[in-house]
Order: sequence, then C-alpha cells, then structure tokens
Amino acid sequence: MAKANTARFSEFLIEMGDDASPQAFSAPCGALSRGFKRTAAMAETNVPDCDDPDAASWLERDVTSKSATCDFSGVVDKDDFQDWDDFWELEESRDIKITLGSIIWQGQFKLSDLEVTGEKGNRITFTATIQSDGPVVRTSP
Repeated sequence: MAKANTARFSEFLIEMGDDASPQAFSAPCGALSRGFKRTAAMAETNVPDCDDPDAASWLERDVTSKSATCDFSGVVDKDDFQDWDDFWELEESRDIKITLGSIIWQGQFKLSDLEVTGEKGNRITFTATIQSDGPVVRTSP
C-alpha cells in the first residue's frame, strides 16, 4: 500500500494583495479554517435516443459560467482584523492568491460576508466569505 502524500494546513494559503507595485501578498492572522471552492454553472439539454424514442434520454451539459468562493473562520487578531474591515469598506475587488502546495490560483475577489461574534468567556471569532469577480487563473503546474 502506498501512503498518500498529504499537505499541512500551512501549505494551504489564501492571501490578499496590497495593491502596491510590485504587489505583495499576505494572509491576515487568525484564520483557523480556510476553504476554496470553484463552481461551474451548467445548462442542461435533454438528448433523446433517435433509435428508441421510448428509451430514457440522457442529459448533456454545457458550462455557462464559472465562479470561485473562499470561506474563512477563526479568531479575531486585533492587529490584522483591520484588513478584513478595510476590505468590507472598500466595496472593490482585491487581488487574491490561493496556494495549495505547488499549485497557485490568482484572481480578483470581493468580500461578500463578514461576521464577528463573541460570547462571554470565549475569544472573539469571525467568519468571512469572498467571491470571485472575474476569472481565477491557475498560474502554476
């Protein structure tokens, strides 16, 4: 049996660009959970069997659009949370770089959700969701 070559949490990064030239990327501190999801919307066409009109037909699908979403959750870092709040206030896209080992994707994203919650006796936590604003392109293998 061959053992899977797994990746550590630190090898999965979602970083925000700083809009400088050259651009530098950094991941705000505090995220304990990160997710990257790509979605393809599809149109379906029901295609009949011409030789047997009573047979069940098969659906054929065509990709009509693509999008990507990143989700975060974690503890509020008092020094870095300002980055999230600035992103919310900006209402503009930011360049985001997603790294998984040697694979890198990059594109423009907008912050769609930002929630801060607190409960007596616990640390303040947050959740955030960013959504692609145009293509997200794989820039490495």
